[in-house]
Amino acid sequence: MGTRLRKDLSRSRSALMRALKRAEQALEAKDDATALKAGHTIAALAGAILKMVEVVSLEDRIQELEARVKELASARMGPGRKTA
Repeated sequence: MGTRLRKDLSRSRSALMRALKRAEQALEAKDDATALKAGHTIAALAGAILKMVEVVSLEDRIQELEARVKELASARMGPGRKTA
């Protein structure tokens, strides 16, 4: 995964975590409407955070697999030959 994309995801994750903390505080509100909205917000944020974690994990795994395929192709082609 590119450095820029990783930084963008890191900033997005930080923003989501800040929003999650604020929603958790609102969950303690005395009125039910605010507490229910906070609960809904927490559920939505949790889903977004989970998707972000999954994307990063999948991207890392894909890069590892691509590197391994390239290694295997190079080994199969023999020394001095280039792979695509």
